[in-house]
Amino acid sequence: MSGGELLDKLIAIYDSDVLYASRLMEYFKKSAWKGFEIVLFTTKENLISFLEYQAVEILLYGGDDLPREKQSNNVKHIFLLSVDKRLPKDNYQYIYKYQPASKISTDVLSLYTKLEDSKGEGSKGNVCIVSVFSPITAYEKIEFAWSLA
Repeated sequence: MSGGELLDKLIAIYDSDVLYASRLMEYFKKSAWKGFEIVLFTTKENLISFLEYQAVEILLYGGDDLPREKQSNNVKHIFLLSVDKRLPKDNYQYIYKYQPASKISTDVLSLYTKLEDSKGEGSKGNVCIVSVFSPITAYEKIEFAWSLA
């Protein structure tokens, strides 16, 4: 990343298992998460202190309970890393913790995109569809229609 590039979104990873959390963070850093900075926390106290002053786009939470983190206004999306393959069906977004990091990354991206799209930020009423068709089969007319489209 160049020095003049600004990062406007953070992904915070919290898990008390230092080895697991650091390997997951390294995978996220190496994968294609452009525009995101990845930060790691292995103690809940450090995470809570960080969230008091810093906004986080995505929190991957591998803890047992979610008392104050859930109520933080500085976390946009919380994805709970579950140790149980049978993911609960409640108001939280769960991701199975013990799967390949590539699958976790894919699941996070999929859920994040779905949540962001469901908000419909800036897309309501701003869609315009233009269709161009050339009834004449001459090559120039078809090329012109394609270039307009």
